[in-house]
Amino acid sequence: MLFRFKTRQPSSTDNTNSQINVYTSVSLKRTLVYFGLTAMAIVGAGIWLGFIGDRISNSTGLKASFVGTLFLAISTTAPEMVVSISAARMGALEMAVANVVGSNLFNIGVIIFLDDLFFREGPILQYVSTGHVLTALFALMMSSIVIIGIIFRPKFWMKIWVGIDTAFIAILYITALVTLYFFGR
Repeated sequence: MLFRFKTRQPSSTDNTNSQINVYTSVSLKRTLVYFGLTAMAIVGAGIWLGFIGDRISNSTGLKASFVGTLFLAISTTAPEMVVSISAARMGALEMAVANVVGSNLFNIGVIIFLDDLFFREGPILQYVSTGHVLTALFALMMSSIVIIGIIFRPKFWMKIWVGIDTAFIAILYITALVTLYFFGR
């Protein structure tokens, strides 16, 4: 809907219309075929990634919760990083933040539900290690900082490199990884 609105409302200061017109020659059928093929490749790679994560955990001796939190999370989040960075570079800051926050919401609200639905041995959260409690607590703290950063916009922090809220999020993430690494040993 936003795309259609944007193409119908030309703006003299907005150069996105010239970027949009580049794709007018691409048919909907071609787009859907490419999207379908790419979606199938992503599903196949996601299934393979689960096996790779298990092999990394077994061959290195690292806990599966640490491997999942670090390696699998980074590799499955790579497309989100590309979308968010691209959106931020285009000036679509709302989309960049909504992509990350929405993905987290979707993962917690839908993916855990689907995992539990297909897990036949009982409630899935009863079978996971307590290391995930730490991961969830750190995720909760980082989400809280995002909420605080959106509600309260600090005036005292001059952005030299990054905002104070995102700096705290990065520090918390590194702290979470170190804590999970040593907790899992």
